[in-house]
Amino acid sequence: MLLLAAAGVALLAATGRAAPQTPIATLLYQNFPNPFPGTGTAAATAALAAGAPATCIWFDLGRPSPVRLEVYTLRGDRVRVLLPSSALSGVLPADRYGRAPGGANAGCAAALTWDGTADDGRVVPAGVYLLRLQADGASQVRKVVFRGR
Repeated sequence: MLLLAAAGVALLAATGRAAPQTPIATLLYQNFPNPFPGTGTAAATAALAAGAPATCIWFDLGRPSPVRLEVYTLRGDRVRVLLPSSALSGVLPADRYGRAPGGANAGCAAALTWDGTADDGRVVPAGVYLLRLQADGASQVRKVVFRGR
């Protein structure tokens, strides 16, 4: 433990950045912006620059696990499967997901956004949707408000 703390201090002293740490728990964060599409936030601006208004999704895995990330209507009808995907599939290692490349605890990774479309590509109606993460033997849900296009 002392050796790890010393390594973190050395990295902080050398680079000005703390050593990255594996999350201690599996957690689905609230998406942002919410509601979306929104204006005035850096995430909304980044999503628009990428070509479509979208909401960013962050989650942490405390230990390696298969992951399912899906969007549902309030009635329980599945709208979109975000994970597994061609970019992320199988058993994912313990890590932080959804942040912008570069390891910062900010921004939005394009692979973990939802743009208000269903699996078949159609734009869904404006309304409240449920984002469900199944990983590490548990299920977590967050509400997503889509304003429509």
